[in-house]
Amino acid sequence: MDVTKVKRFFVLSSPRSGTHMLRTSLDNHPQVLCMTEMFNPDYTEGKYHFTPDTPASEILANYIFTQENMAHSCVGFLLHRGGARFGNWPDLWSILEQDKELGVISLRRQNLLRRYFSVQLMKNQDLEGNPPTPMHFDKDTLIQDFQRQESQVAEFDKRFGDHPLITVTYEDLCDRYPETMNRVQAFLHLTPANLQPSTKKRPTPALAAVIANYAELKREFANTQWFSFFDD
Repeated sequence: MDVTKVKRFFVLSSPRSGTHMLRTSLDNHPQVLCMTEMFNPDYTEGKYHFTPDTPASEILANYIFTQENMAHSCVGFLLHRGGARFGNWPDLWSILEQDKELGVISLRRQNLLRRYFSVQLMKNQDLEGNPPTPMHFDKDTLIQDFQRQESQVAEFDKRFGDHPLITVTYEDLCDRYPETMNRVQAFLHLTPANLQPSTKKRPTPALAAVIANYAELKREFANTQWFSFFDD
């Protein structure tokens, strides 16, 4: 499809995959309004005048793609493949699928072990800022999470395959930020700008230092397609 038609978009992501970095980078572009997870009550409660009972079509029309917001060249929002609570919006995905001019930025994290660790760290974060205590991970639990993430990415990329769609990885954002953001800006047909995220990336710890049974897991995953995740 013609990328010049991409005036409305959403970032399709998974938790701990660079969503905040990408959203704030895009929102810092003078032509873009990139909103948060508008269909996640954890992010919208008390900030907007809609509730979980408000139809998805009304939220899209009256809170996201409004006439005022569309004064920007591009307007978008965030949507997790499976992390947000969509029970109150059962028709959301079908509405988005039917809108063939809606652009999709498919964001994913290649190293799913680091993504899993980051999710667990957030669940058990130390509010005093102390270094994390090494965690013990179960092999079967990791495999289930890896397979679920891979399945979701493939499912949703296929689901929106007839939309304008671009794939972005967390690793690209971290290691090749200028080139990656230039590619995203071209996809959205924006005037190129020197973008920066609103917050700096935190130092990445060595997995061997934060996973108590790292050496054991590395041996157990040696002959699997996920061995490359053990990158230390």
